[in-house]
Amino acid sequence: VLLRGPKNAREAHKHFGRAPGVPHSHTKPYVRSKGRKFEKARGRRNSRGFKV
Repeated sequence: VLLRGPKNAREAHKHFGRAPGVPHSHTKPYVRSKGRKFEKARGRRNSRGFKV
């Protein structure tokens, strides 16, 4: 059998679970752009007050 990596390492898996925005959920939101202004502000970056 061919060895495959862990299925939980898929990018899609980071979007599963509790909705992003619910307290204590570390779920990745689906965003239209990956830029700084798109859901990357406080709580997502160390340099902006706190990290989730």
